[in-house]
Amino acid sequence: MASAVRLLDGLLASGIELRESRSIYSRALELVDQLQQAAAYDAHYLALAETLNCDLWTADERFYRAVTRDHSNVRWIGDAQA
Repeated sequence: MASAVRLLDGLLASGIELRESRSIYSRALELVDQLQQAAAYDAHYLALAETLNCDLWTADERFYRAVTRDHSNVRWIGDAQA
């Protein structure tokens, strides 16, 4: 986790212009740690959903099961009615 934080700090300090809220990246790393996920891409979607105060629909049932207890805004697409 510490190396990911250092890399993120380096990226954010590089001068690259980001259009998204910078807090999403830090929040995603917090979520990866909190949820004990191996990858950060789903956590980025969750952080964005938190920022936008909206639901996150996922087809990744394993991710859904890992987060649904603590994040009621995550929905599994298998529950959607056609």
